[in-house]
Amino acid sequence: MSKVKIKSAISSKAGVTLYLDDGQVLNLQNDSWKTQRILDVALPSLAQGKTVTIDLDDYSVEKTIEKNSGGIIRFFKKMVNKIVGGSQDDERQASTASLPPAPQEERMVAVVQTKKGPREIVGVERLTKHMEHAVINKNTAGFQKFMERLAGIKTEHTVDELLRFMERGDLPIADDGQIVAYKVLKTYNGAIVDCHTGKVKQKIGSRVRMKKALVDPSRRTQCSSGLHVARRKYLNGFRGDVITLIKIDPADVVAVPIGEPDKMRVAAYHIVAILPARVHSILRSNQPMTSDSEAAKILADVIAGNHVGVLETVTIGEDMGQGVRKREAAIKVEAPVAPMTSGEVKALDDSPLPAITPKEVRERAKQAIAEKPVKQARRAVPPAAPAKPDDKAAKIARALALVAEGKLSMRAIERETGIPARTIGRVLKNQ
Repeated sequence: MSKVKIKSAISSKAGVTLYLDDGQVLNLQNDSWKTQRILDVALPSLAQGKTVTIDLDDYSVEKTIEKNSGGIIRFFKKMVNKIVGGSQDDERQASTASLPPAPQEERMVAVVQTKKGPREIVGVERLTKHMEHAVINKNTAGFQKFMERLAGIKTEHTVDELLRFMERGDLPIADDGQIVAYKVLKTYNGAIVDCHTGKVKQKIGSRVRMKKALVDPSRRTQCSSGLHVARRKYLNGFRGDVITLIKIDPADVVAVPIGEPDKMRVAAYHIVAILPARVHSILRSNQPMTSDSEAAKILADVIAGNHVGVLETVTIGEDMGQGVRKREAAIKVEAPVAPMTSGEVKALDDSPLPAITPKEVRERAKQAIAEKPVKQARRAVPPAAPAKPDDKAAKIARALALVAEGKLSMRAIERETGIPARTIGRVLKNQ
């Protein structure tokens, strides 16, 4: 179902429902790019009582990314084994043959073309906000590079955990395909050091690393050996006075604790910016830092790669002590780094697309009608009538009245009246 004909639409707090001319309905989220675009195109004509034909592929972030990638990435839906307990490789005492069939669920799958052949990545619906951000900003190259990096990870449970972390995260993916996250540090004796030992000195340009073999890979342990990085919600749990923006290669992610999906243990991170002290309270209250203009400009530079490269590598050993420091050769760049020249970037939840409200839809419909009066008045919806258990006509009338009110979702109307959504759609079509 790519091309559809929309006959009418209603909006409620639950979302937007489109009624098609064949009696089917489409339920859309009220805070998505897709819904915004469809309403922009369809609402003026629907308000005039006209049927609107659209191609759903034109409003699909997945199709847009597919096209922009030149076929490197393809999306489709697939029934897969449901993940139980947070991972696909839970240790099991019984043999596989003695286990009952695993429950299945429909997931979005991305097929990424790599040098070693196609690689399937299951569960990419968790990256919807990242995909929408990329499409809205007309810059899907970073998302494509991220998927290519992700396709190189061999351990499936690490990919699934990383997607869970990304789903709850608030920062866009960088243009080079790396993950942007936070690392809390502290000042001690005039230096910036880690909060755990207070001995590992770090700065902008430091790449802090440790051998993967020293990082605890267990998802069932929350605090253990490894380099801990976080998304915004977890920052309030760290007491350091320095909050940095870091870049992480997906290949360096080792574990995301099941009980604390707001942090990860990684084998390396690169410090690319230090955030102003005034935005600390914003972040610790779990609000987007990009409400601050300077922070939004810093993030824009980080996303675009307009930041200091790796100046030194700090390698931490088993004792998590001071770390062995190695100064890296100067990185060749096309132009010198010029801070705050990349514009401003919004956090994923500081989006310019607020949720569409029923009031907004009504106002936009009124405006469309005012601009071009309807030539022929639409048939009025019959008033609500008390429904009797065996009176189908009364139930349908009640359902239509609830649709006209626009306060309930189609699913809620179906539950209250007992009339299937498809039946309601057919009745509206024939009015």
